[in-house]
Formats: sequence, C-alpha cells, structure tokens
Amino acid sequence: MTGVESGDGAGGPPPEPEPRPCPHCGVPVTAVIQLVPTAHHAYPCGCVVPADLLE
Repeated sequence: MTGVESGDGAGGPPPEPEPRPCPHCGVPVTAVIQLVPTAHHAYPCGCVVPADLLE
C-alpha cells in the first residue's frame, strides 16, 4: 500500500498537529489530564488549564 489508496492524495498519513502552548508557562501541551472532576492539568508542565484546551 502506497498511501494513495487511503484517499488523502498526498501519499501518506496526515501530518500531526503542532502542540498548543500552555497558556501559563508556554510549554507545548501534549495532553490534558483529569485526576478529579474539577481539576485539569497540562502535560508535561502540570499547570492547571481548561478542560477543552486541546479541542
């Protein structure tokens, strides 16, 4: 399979989106972690962020 069969026309998988910077410290956020219902933390920096930061 060459990637053309997938219908993307580019011959490969789509590029990964750039990580968003943390609104507090600027570190690229790769995930938002929820340990309790009211607290969401950016990974890897650990800053408290909104739950929908990466949406």
